[in-house]
Amino acid sequence: LSLPDAIPIYPDDVNLTVFPAFGRVGLGLLLMSLVMGARNVLANFEPADTLRLIHDEGVTFAWLVPTMAALLLGAETLQPENLRSLRGIGFVGATLPPAIRDQTLARLCPRIYEGYGLQEMGMLTMSSPEDRLRKPDSVGVPLLFAEVRIADGHGRTLPPGSVGEIIARTPNG
Repeated sequence: LSLPDAIPIYPDDVNLTVFPAFGRVGLGLLLMSLVMGARNVLANFEPADTLRLIHDEGVTFAWLVPTMAALLLGAETLQPENLRSLRGIGFVGATLPPAIRDQTLARLCPRIYEGYGLQEMGMLTMSSPEDRLRKPDSVGVPLLFAEVRIADGHGRTLPPGSVGEIIARTPNG
């Protein structure tokens, strides 16, 4: 699964990036949308300004960390009808808690994506809205060229459903 397949960005999209463009996450998200021909809105995150930008710029896809979603959900200026342009919100940086996930789906956008990765490796896995229906707490499937497995304390691969250490690598890292 390639990142463009995992997160469909189209030329008529407006991508909101609130991550610094000098870091791997911000730059990666920015470049992905540029390659796809989408317009980008770069902004520092502040809840009221972010909500205004989504409405005023017709943002179709936004990238957040879970804390940002919690701040948007608690903002006095939140008016869900002003977020109708959003067709997706992608989460990176931390696991998305179920309470924030549920409120995001109900009040911000009904389609969420969640990525898992490391600053030094890039994105390893991605879950789509369809993945989230099947396994709401999963961070998805490995992306193209990413190798991900769960291992025991001795590095031996464990079967699905086991608890262990995440072992991963990509050509990026």
